[in-house]
Amino acid sequence: HRLLPPTENYLWTNPLLSCGDHKRLDQEASPVFMLVDAFHDGGVERVVIDLCMKLRESKRICIVLVAKDGGRSAHEARLQGIQVIELRQNYEALKQFISVNHRGIVITHHCYFSLEYFCKAEMPIVEVLHNAYHWQRGNGDIARIRDQFISKFVAVSEFVRSFSINELNIDRNKVCLINNGLSNIDLIRPPLFIVTGK
Repeated sequence: HRLLPPTENYLWTNPLLSCGDHKRLDQEASPVFMLVDAFHDGGVERVVIDLCMKLRESKRICIVLVAKDGGRSAHEARLQGIQVIELRQNYEALKQFISVNHRGIVITHHCYFSLEYFCKAEMPIVEVLHNAYHWQRGNGDIARIRDQFISKFVAVSEFVRSFSINELNIDRNKVCLINNGLSNIDLIRPPLFIVTGK
């Protein structure tokens, strides 16, 4: 896809700037921990690498925490000088990491691995909503995780923001919009009723 001019990319130099609650979330120079489920190939992986490189321009330390294991994207990130830690669902390894790196901001990308450990360390958690997660509708477990542990949400488009509020019942006051910068010219989005099943 063609990239639009990065008119909103500056927001990612502090990804919490537009999310409000600055006293808790806007931690100057705090490291950013990108939490992902796996790190092989895909759009989310590409976004995570791009965000790490963008944040690095503003002197932010970025570390990618992989709940399961990495692959080609993990290799590419390391080649770019980004630290990637593969936890392989080892809870003790995560607790050890947090005990050493207990000051920071967690940005989770469709990953809910052991968020309670970050919360115990009083580390704010932001979830990036990359898509219309239609498979999460009615999932009480994920809803409870979000209510308990996630401070704010970033939606990558107005469509994703609206879907998340209306279909996943995410509090609209916790969701901010940072467009992903991709051109949607010539793209066709399916009607909402196909995505929602209504």
